[in-house]
Amino acid sequence: MANLIDKNQFPISSLNSPIGYSKNPLLYEQQSSNEDHSNRSSRSSTSTPISNNKNNNEDINNLINLNKTLSLNQTPPHTLTFDKLPYEIRFQIANELSQFDCIKLLRVNKAIYASTIPRLYQYIVINQDFNSFNNEKEYNYKHYETDNNHTYHKEFSCTFINSSYNFKRFIKTYNSKFTKEGQHNQIDENFPHIRRFECINIPDSLNVYEYEFNHELIQFFNHLVCLQELIWLNDNFRLEFLYNLRNKHLIRTLVLNIKFSNYLNELNHDNELDDFSQLNFSNIVNFQIQPFHNSRKLMKIINNLLINSHDPQQISTNLHTLVLSKYHKNHDNNILLPNCRDLIGFSSPRNNINNINNINNINNSTTIENIVHSTLHDIDLKTISSLFKFSKLKYLANIRILSLDNFLVTSEDGKLFIESVNLSTLNSLILRGVSEYQILPHEAYGIRDIDRLQEYFQPGFLEQIGQYLTGLQHLSLDYRQTYIDSVPKFLQSLPPNSLKSLDLLVRLNHTKPLNTQEKESTFYLEYQEAILRFNNSLTKLSLELRQEIDNYNDSNNLNILVSIPSRVNFYSGLIRLKKLNSLRINPGDNVDDLLNLIKQLKHLKKLDIFGSKAGGSPNLGLGMIHPTIYDEWFKVQHVALFYLQCNRNIDYMRINDCIFECNGHTLKINPRHGITRWFDMHVRPNQSNL
Repeated sequence: MANLIDKNQFPISSLNSPIGYSKNPLLYEQQSSNEDHSNRSSRSSTSTPISNNKNNNEDINNLINLNKTLSLNQTPPHTLTFDKLPYEIRFQIANELSQFDCIKLLRVNKAIYASTIPRLYQYIVINQDFNSFNNEKEYNYKHYETDNNHTYHKEFSCTFINSSYNFKRFIKTYNSKFTKEGQHNQIDENFPHIRRFECINIPDSLNVYEYEFNHELIQFFNHLVCLQELIWLNDNFRLEFLYNLRNKHLIRTLVLNIKFSNYLNELNHDNELDDFSQLNFSNIVNFQIQPFHNSRKLMKIINNLLINSHDPQQISTNLHTLVLSKYHKNHDNNILLPNCRDLIGFSSPRNNINNINNINNINNSTTIENIVHSTLHDIDLKTISSLFKFSKLKYLANIRILSLDNFLVTSEDGKLFIESVNLSTLNSLILRGVSEYQILPHEAYGIRDIDRLQEYFQPGFLEQIGQYLTGLQHLSLDYRQTYIDSVPKFLQSLPPNSLKSLDLLVRLNHTKPLNTQEKESTFYLEYQEAILRFNNSLTKLSLELRQEIDNYNDSNNLNILVSIPSRVNFYSGLIRLKKLNSLRINPGDNVDDLLNLIKQLKHLKKLDIFGSKAGGSPNLGLGMIHPTIYDEWFKVQHVALFYLQCNRNIDYMRINDCIFECNGHTLKINPRHGITRWFDMHVRPNQSNL
């Protein structure tokens, strides 16, 4: 198929012209399909944890047959067969193979079995969405060891479990194996110890609260004597699992979803029924918890789980990753409180703003009278102070990744943040759903002129910290303010060409009126210039705009997705981002400008198009009879093909929730299912597993 766009024979109206659909989707010749499969297999890394290409399987079969032949024949004694290789070499070979290939190796002989079985157990991933036909390397386990200031990188393959039957069988088998072989010799390196356990998504049919299985699960945690990393993102984690972990000093990574855990109630100094002193994790370097709900519970998490009875200074110094989420990862952030008009408070005449020493007590009933003219009386301004001032946490000297979401900040928080975190060591910073609260002096009350009112504003949180982020490479920012927008100024304060990935959610509201073309152009030009400050370094860009509507349904705040107006020529400037290999954007009506941008990005590999206009105009004739599993994919496959025509370098594309694997040489697209998590890692700054 010729590139019709270059010949001006592929009109933009094709975006609204679905092709094929479920009754006659895009089909390619069988021979071409096989060629595509071979090309796809060749793109896969040999170190991929799950590798299912035919060539790899044939190599393993040949290796097994060769070894059996050598074993059966009367070969000279000096002949070296595969099973006679040193244990370490055989283990490294097994570590480069998929779990399915390793299962074949187990059947060769006892020696190869002994060197292969540890690879199958070292890294376990529970995920019902896993598909054995996906060659993409979704999970990349990297273990770092530091010795004499040198960092050695080790990468381990993993084993996936995607069904309730296999999960139950795995738990039962491991418990039995540990009881028979491992309980008396826990330091045996040849025993298949689990060093990393990752529970992403438990199969729906599995009931972890069933008495018998629950008992086996608790036993399983008691047998994880060499566990170094525990990641549990499913909703049903319980504190009881942590109590039964042995050798807690080995745990370096703790990533937990405590949504349905009784953890927040159990970890209480007044509760004598539970001894929280057992939860001693002395060597934590990666700590990620969700959700913490409010500042009081946040202090519980820090004091009793992260620090506990250990030296707070040592724990804080060891920490290199800290991720704290106020809400669950699937929380819908389209409704936010407070409204923008509530993000400003005024001091009373007898308590001028300069005399308010402890701003963090403003929501206490004893001091709320100090702030007047605000409709918000239950505001929680204690998140930053609870974390860095009132908890046991000390100065974070070696922090590299910091992620906080859904909290309010004040000018005073900026000073505390600088004093509590070594911002120069930060490599990744994620601030999502952050609202800035300004407390103005009483004389500013009643001023309607925005320019005059801004004269009373104190330096904001972002304005204060920008100059200290000298090593920042990955930034994700969703920041709300009233009357002002300091995000472009903050980006301008960062070192030029320092950011490699940038994820921006821009908030529009009625306090920042863009009612004239001049104001609108100035607003978007500031963002454009700020982004282009990193034109020689940025490889990953995500842009999203939301318009906030106050007082929607009982004073809630409604967020609606909007697009950048075409009249401001925003996309034309982004053409200078020559190194961009990933782009996530809402096109709106800017199809012409967006197409021109995509066409100019020669290194673009991942494209993520979202929004109501992403799939073209709705077609009511689609999906009416006998929908299939790829029903949604077929509705938008013409859009994916259209963008591929613009840039043949794209290898993966997502139109809303539908991901396609693309072949620019043959202009073919194939719908893909089950790789959403992997795709998100490539189009947005990947701060954590949450």
